[in-house]
Amino acid sequence: MFELLVPPEKSQLDQVRGDKSAYDLELRPPLMVRAIHELQDARVEPDVWKIEGLDRREDCEKMVAAARRSGRDNVGCIILGRGRTNRRCGTG
Repeated sequence: MFELLVPPEKSQLDQVRGDKSAYDLELRPPLMVRAIHELQDARVEPDVWKIEGLDRREDCEKMVAAARRSGRDNVGCIILGRGRTNRRCGTG
């Protein structure tokens, strides 16, 4: 299991005028996809990705697609609830 954490850098928070919720909604999901791809390209191949909570279903689906890209069909994701109930995203 690999826990992917993508906290904001100051410049990223500046882009959303210091609004952490806007960072979480707008900037963090594509950064997380990019991080997964970079880690996979560096041969980091966990069986399960533990992902910080996401607010939109489509972002959850993008994380699963990133984790399973290029034939990684048996990789799972656990999407945390960020203070809410944890939920599993995807199957397998």
